[in-house]
Amino acid sequence: MKQTSKKNVASLSYKNKKAANLAIELVELPSPYLHVNKNQIAEDRGLLIHCKHGHLNTLIDLYGIKESLLLYFNENKQFTGAIAVNKKARQVYQVSVQQRYVLLVKGNISTITSQLNGIQYL
Repeated sequence: MKQTSKKNVASLSYKNKKAANLAIELVELPSPYLHVNKNQIAEDRGLLIHCKHGHLNTLIDLYGIKESLLLYFNENKQFTGAIAVNKKARQVYQVSVQQRYVLLVKGNISTITSQLNGIQYL
């Protein structure tokens, strides 16, 4: 099965401030593996991965990605956590996730996640 991607907009909802819109590339992933191309994310655009397969885990290959965040959302699109990718991965750098929605963005972890509540893609 081949993954499909669409260009779209996601709305990030926050607990105590106005929702923020972010241009995204939406990837609908029918298999439990994704190699992320460094050109898929930029300062003004994120990569939203929707894991549509039936496996428990998804392996995301971040080789060559630097200074980015993986934001995790459950099946109800509620924020569940985040990790930072601080340095450019010069060797194999893979992350195993169990969440159904993962957003890869550039930015500071405390600024983005401090009041993040959920995501909706439009």
